[in-house]
Amino acid sequence: MSTTPSAAAILATLPTTISSAYLTDLYAQYRKNRSAVDPSWAQFFESLGDDVNTLMAELHGASWAPNQPANTDDPTILPTPKALEGKGAPAPAAAGGVSLEKLQAAVADASRLSLLIEAYRMRGHLLANLDPLGLWQPEETSDLAPSYHGFAPSDLDRPIAVNQLGFTTATVNQVIARLKDIYAGTTGFEYKHIQDPTQRNWFKQKIENELPVQSFTAGEKKEIYNDLVRAEGLELFLQKKYTTTKRFGLEGGESTIAAIEEILRYGAPQGITEVAFGMAHRGRLNVL
Repeated sequence: MSTTPSAAAILATLPTTISSAYLTDLYAQYRKNRSAVDPSWAQFFESLGDDVNTLMAELHGASWAPNQPANTDDPTILPTPKALEGKGAPAPAAAGGVSLEKLQAAVADASRLSLLIEAYRMRGHLLANLDPLGLWQPEETSDLAPSYHGFAPSDLDRPIAVNQLGFTTATVNQVIARLKDIYAGTTGFEYKHIQDPTQRNWFKQKIENELPVQSFTAGEKKEIYNDLVRAEGLELFLQKKYTTTKRFGLEGGESTIAAIEEILRYGAPQGITEVAFGMAHRGRLNVL
């Protein structure tokens, strides 16, 4: 009489992150090359003897059930079976001598930090400092707070594997400082709504890895100031000279003129010889 435990009994003793698809994929590797799997798994399969085929069939389920391919690249799948406990072989520690519990905690920390980074990519612009007069202060949204993602105050200065934003490991505070510098400075970026993944990733690459830190000399600041003064002066003149005439004023958007001037100053040395503007009514006289 077979003593093979049921698939449900076997899986109940394994970590919840190990699926039946992963187990069967692991057994396929074992069949090809015993040394290709962890020794503890090899002993586990050996302990089942001839009944392993019955177990694998039960794990696959009914013949009409859809196949679920194993996702062995998933870092949350931990190949150390608790089922080995009490079967004559101790459950080994994870690679590098780290315990299974610590490895699971590290994976959870990295996942939560990735969610925090993604939240800033989506809504970090809501924290951008866009009012130079300081009359309006942005309100932080809940999902941009570390506590929303499960980080307690004691976790904020603990190194976590991140491998993003130029870090390999960093604390939550270091990552937030970097995110605020990128997404919540005096410029806000909103690009996650773009449907094309190639375009969306291009923006992310430019914003996070190639965005230059802009600084102006005293002379350049004076040129920008003069552009603003000229734009404002023209608006005041038109308002006074043609009081009742519809003129599509640029009030509140005078920085458009300074931006256009800067683009032209930068583009001319790059070989640009002609520029075509397609614009709305508002501010067109000033642009002309």
